[in-house]
Amino acid sequence: LKIIFKKLTLMFALIVLMSSLSYCLTPPAAVKKAFEQKFPNVTKVKWGKETKTVFEAEFVFKGIKTSANFSQDGSWVETETQIKISELPNAVTNAINKDYPKSKILKAEKTESDKNGITYETLIKSGKHKKAVEFKEDGTPFKE
Repeated sequence: LKIIFKKLTLMFALIVLMSSLSYCLTPPAAVKKAFEQKFPNVTKVKWGKETKTVFEAEFVFKGIKTSANFSQDGSWVETETQIKISELPNAVTNAINKDYPKSKILKAEKTESDKNGITYETLIKSGKHKKAVEFKEDGTPFKE
């Protein structure tokens, strides 16, 4: 009986996931138009939903893995760009070294938004543990 319940639960979760993904693949016209204006000539875009009202586009722009979020009305929310660890501001690297000694930076992203300006999100590893930490350009920890 437990096995049947687990299988039914898994099937239900997959159905919900697939139906939400098919809904998410086509953003409203306002979102598409805003995206095309901000990122002209991008052709391979994967659409999803960041939240219930925010659409996320994942794509490669000028050779860089990028994602951009837009509200349902087409308003730009933010853009996240994968960057090299060496491109992190010194203040961010120094803050990580101070706050998380003996950790290693595995990945870095730059986030630009009207609301928060520029922030940097990093994935760090300390021992067996990985953690995402975000900072402002000046090395101040950032939490939304």
